[in-house]
Amino acid sequence: MEKTKKELETLSSNEAFRFVNGVEARSLEEFLGALKIIDSNTFFYHIDDRNDYANWIRGVYEDNLLADKVEASKDRISIHDVIEERLEELKKYFLERKVSEETNDEIASLKNELKKELLELEESLKNNLEKDLEKEISKDINKIEKSISEENKIINTEISDLEKEMLGLKENLQKENKSMYRDLKEEYEDNSILTRAVEFLIGVGFGMIIMYIIQKII
Repeated sequence: MEKTKKELETLSSNEAFRFVNGVEARSLEEFLGALKIIDSNTFFYHIDDRNDYANWIRGVYEDNLLADKVEASKDRISIHDVIEERLEELKKYFLERKVSEETNDEIASLKNELKKELLELEESLKNNLEKDLEKEISKDINKIEKSISEENKIINTEISDLEKEMLGLKENLQKENKSMYRDLKEEYEDNSILTRAVEFLIGVGFGMIIMYIIQKII
């Protein structure tokens, strides 16, 4: 059986059921109310040669099953009961559907809220992770800088020691150079005296030879 909300709604005046006595029913609820107050002549007027009640339900609501049940009923109590039963069924169906839709909406809303909270939590964790990472990196950088500073101190100390050592070597080299220069100078001076003496002796020797030769000639 197809379930439509139209059977629970108010109809337009053109679709309303009009009893022969002028009473108008613009919904199934109003129709049930009218069944309780109309007289027997009015009631049977609509089902003697035809069943206006069933035709109205079939034509307006397109509920053939309910129309067939109404058509099969020949007294107002039976018609009232089958229509009332149908209304209760529809009310229960759409109430459960509404509850289900509201529940689904609540679930969807909760999902969206949860998703939002998860995104916020993820963003918070990401930010905290970045901050922690920055702190760790900063610590590592400080350690590296401290290590480099200590190494630079050691290197500077070693350079200073090397400079002192080189300065000492330079001073020793200068002293050795001075000593060597003094020794060479003294040696040179000694050689110079010896050279002059040799030259003198050679000169004297050549002079004596020349004089000897001259004497022989004379």
